Amino acid sequence: MKAIQELSFAGPTRSLVLVFLAGLASGCGEPATEAIAVCTNYYESLRNGDMEQIAELYSERFYERTPATQWMATLRRNLEEYGGLQSWELKEWRTKYAVGRVSWEVAFRVSYARMSTEEVLRLVQPSGSGEIRIEAHVIRAVGTEPS
Repeated sequence: MKAIQELSFAGPTRSLVLVFLAGLASGCGEPATEAIAVCTNYYESLRNGDMEQIAELYSERFYERTPATQWMATLRRNLEEYGGLQSWELKEWRTKYAVGRVSWEVAFRVSYARMSTEEVLRLVQPSGSGEIRIEAHVIRAVGTEPS
């Protein structure tokens, strides 16, 4: 709060700056609860092998580039190669605002039985839709898990 006290703007600008800084201090920069819930739903569904639930989490735009059957086959192959999902940890995130939508890039460190990965999910929420979906998903193997 010391930085806010040292600001000396006059007029309406000061109010805007103080509102902005108060918003940052109160946590409005945190990832949207709903976006993190989609990620959690994805990893819990993957752990349980529920590919039908996973398929529903991706956007139409994702499936325009990668057909659903191809992506589900990729996820199944990864599970066979990496072993069962053990845990996932949120590493970093970014929120991006654009006209007509908000998006989040959320990075995780994921542990499987035989492999660790770094995964980045880009989630989008078109304005007015309310439905947050995965629009991009990058999986990068980073090492084997100790036996």
